[in-house]
Amino acid sequence: MMNEPTDILRFHDVTIAADRERESGISSLNLSLAPGDLTVVLWEKEEARIPLADAAEGLVAPVRGTVTFLGEDWQTMAADRVAAQRGKIGRVFEGES
Repeated sequence: MMNEPTDILRFHDVTIAADRERESGISSLNLSLAPGDLTVVLWEKEEARIPLADAAEGLVAPVRGTVTFLGEDWQTMAADRVAAQRGKIGRVFEGES
């Protein structure tokens, strides 16, 4: 019997550079979320966009480190698998409705 991953989401030594869309990057982030866990991120700049949620869904690739969802690295998944895994995530995007 195969063991199920204990982490739903894991950032391992993740660095993501700032770019035009995101004023701020992420540097050397380590974070693990298991079922039932909650993380609150407090950001000093109210208007700054950080790539945390995009990285959690594999929409932004880290320049260093890995982001895994249910034990799989977003960067090594096939496109159909990425789409299937993203379908398991409920996310509300910012912007006008």
